[in-house]
Amino acid sequence: IKYVLVLAAPYGVAYLGMAFYRQLDVVFISLLRPDFAIQNAYYGFAGRVEDMAFLVPTLLLNSTLPVLSARLAAKEDVRGLLGKTFLLLLVLGSIFFLFCFLWSRQLTLLFTTPDYLSTADHAGSDTAFRLMALPMFLNGLVLYCFYVFLALHQWRRLIVSFGIGVVLSVILNLLLTPMYGFTGAATALIVVHIFLVFLLLPPALRALSPSLSVGAVVRWALFTVALGACLLISAPWITSASLTAFGGTLAVVLMAGLLWLTGLHRSLGYKG
Repeated sequence: IKYVLVLAAPYGVAYLGMAFYRQLDVVFISLLRPDFAIQNAYYGFAGRVEDMAFLVPTLLLNSTLPVLSARLAAKEDVRGLLGKTFLLLLVLGSIFFLFCFLWSRQLTLLFTTPDYLSTADHAGSDTAFRLMALPMFLNGLVLYCFYVFLALHQWRRLIVSFGIGVVLSVILNLLLTPMYGFTGAATALIVVHIFLVFLLLPPALRALSPSLSVGAVVRWALFTVALGACLLISAPWITSASLTAFGGTLAVVLMAGLLWLTGLHRSLGYKG
């Protein structure tokens, strides 16, 4: 047990650093804003959706890690596995990004009431959804890097990178949150995610290069553009919680259709 704990401890520290920079926004809003209750009320719903955007890729990568580790130990080719995993993370990230950015008002109406919408006087939950859209996309890339370096046992890189991320998050929150509230905290989260992607993704791709064809990237781009166009066109017609629920159901059918029409399902490995 002691051996396992010692072996796992560095990755636990790295994962803790990830948890810190992701949750410091709410902490600093509570510490630095006298109106923290209303600030966190506007921000909280987008934050919970962002938690789901973190959980789904984590579950995917947790299921992939044992296979990846076994193939690395057997010195087998892992590029195909990594390519499909990376592509699926791009697809999931695009879906979260597009819905939160293009349907921000609609999601606000679905989860809250019209009182939570932005006005000329204050930013509301719809603003929070739009701001959180980019971290939801980038989060999958950061997690991909985490699991690649975990499989390669390169814990020092993870601890240093996430440690810098925590420091950067603290500095930005101290500068932005007192003045701008949750919009400043969300901006800090965006900057930290961009920084971590630039810091971790290039070495992760060099260390274990995923097999990702140009055709697969084009199919993902077509899927993303088509879904984004449909959400953008339909947004003015979605004006209530019930319409959002109905539109979301249709959007699931639309996404399944787009996967087939673009051929993206074949790139993801489905042969049916």
